[in-house]
Amino acid sequence: MHHQELIEKLTAGMQPAPRNAVSRRLTTGLAVGGTTSLLLLLACLGMRDDMDAAVSTGAFWMKWAFVAAGAIPAFILTRRLARPDGKVGRLSLLLAAPVVVLASFAVVRLVGISPELRAARWLGHSADSCPWIIAALSIPVFATTVLALRRCAPTHLPLAGFTAGLLSGTVAAFMYALCCNETEPAFIVTWYTLGMLLPALIGALVGPRLLRW
Repeated sequence: MHHQELIEKLTAGMQPAPRNAVSRRLTTGLAVGGTTSLLLLLACLGMRDDMDAAVSTGAFWMKWAFVAAGAIPAFILTRRLARPDGKVGRLSLLLAAPVVVLASFAVVRLVGISPELRAARWLGHSADSCPWIIAALSIPVFATTVLALRRCAPTHLPLAGFTAGLLSGTVAAFMYALCCNETEPAFIVTWYTLGMLLPALIGALVGPRLLRW
């Protein structure tokens, strides 16, 4: 059998994938994983007792805006890398933008105060647990995101694993904000970012194994 005949037999009856197939798969995975993470959060930690008052403050929405500013480019990058020809491009710069902006604001707030007060604002009362809780909440989201990517055709596996983990971390951080009462920008930009990066780094390590096809 000639090569051309083999190719024709293998491709016979094949149809183009739906235009938004990758986005739908990722969105479905995020919805299932995010719902699972939310249920875990409610069962283990619960929501803030002062939620009614918290939603009227700028600090509450600052946290969600910071996380959302990272989640959007992380989703787009994950969607790109789900395809064989996916490239990161300059979109990766958008991942750093919210960190730079919030870090600059945090520095302004910390300048001119005593070292003791500076440390208290930076560490808050939950610095030792915040990143780990976010990382733990990201596990269900990471699992469903990986399942969605396995139905696609990523080729840059470490990068795809990294962005999948980062996307999972942003969703988890979004959920965690429902129970976290920390308000200082220095705390958010440090420990939330670390919590989102932990699953991203793990994703980069396990991506080549989990996403191989």
